[in-house]
Amino acid sequence: MTAKTKKNEVAVEETASVPTTTEIANQFMDDAGIGFEDMTADDIAIPFLVILQSGSPQLKRGEGRIEGAEEGDIFNTVTGVFYKGNEGIYIVPCAYKKAFIEWTPREAGGGFVRQHNDANILNNTTKDDKGRDVLPNGNLIVTTAYHYATLIDTLSGDSTECVISMTSTQLKKSRKWNSVMSGLKLTNLKGEKFTPPMFSHVYKFTTNPESNELGAWSGWKIDIVSQIPTIELYNTAKGFATNVNRGLIKEAVPSQNNVGEEEVF
Repeated sequence: MTAKTKKNEVAVEETASVPTTTEIANQFMDDAGIGFEDMTADDIAIPFLVILQSGSPQLKRGEGRIEGAEEGDIFNTVTGVFYKGNEGIYIVPCAYKKAFIEWTPREAGGGFVRQHNDANILNNTTKDDKGRDVLPNGNLIVTTAYHYATLIDTLSGDSTECVISMTSTQLKKSRKWNSVMSGLKLTNLKGEKFTPPMFSHVYKFTTNPESNELGAWSGWKIDIVSQIPTIELYNTAKGFATNVNRGLIKEAVPSQNNVGEEEVF
């Protein structure tokens, strides 16, 4: 039987075989994971959340421009969604690592070269007149703090896995945030104090204008909000943390167009 429709509307075929929402959900559960058997970390890009700067391509005229986006807004490098920097986003931190990223400098064409995980690479560098760590081949080594987190959608309650990378002046913010997280103490039923897991609390990220002798940019402002509100979100964050620590998560390759701060490399 076909439903009656107005002109130019699509007719919907009504049949008794259309499954209910509950039936679909149950089938999804029965078939959980099918189709993803051969998918690895190399096949999934975890997005970066970066701060749009005055030179970001998303703010310039052309194909990459995003209407309505402004300097200081927060940008998802995979989905293309942006958030107003003064309103901020809510983050649950899950895992942390430090890396040393080798870049070709902009003046030589720019581009990501490779990631080094050993700080000893810095022993092979010298400082240039801009304070950058330069290898003998002319490439730069940029010390980078990676914060793996879940981004909370306050409207739907959904969460999205993401990475926030901090370099240069933002490394100070990273160290301060790490100190806050590791310094949190709760008390158990025996009256003993303990440090809760990294994903025990929610933080708000907004952006502020910053500057030094090299120029002006927008940087992060991080404030603790509350303990994580639901066990579902806690388990999601815990699962992401576990996968990061097992090496099952691979962040998207960073771009000099999306470094998220005042970088001069």
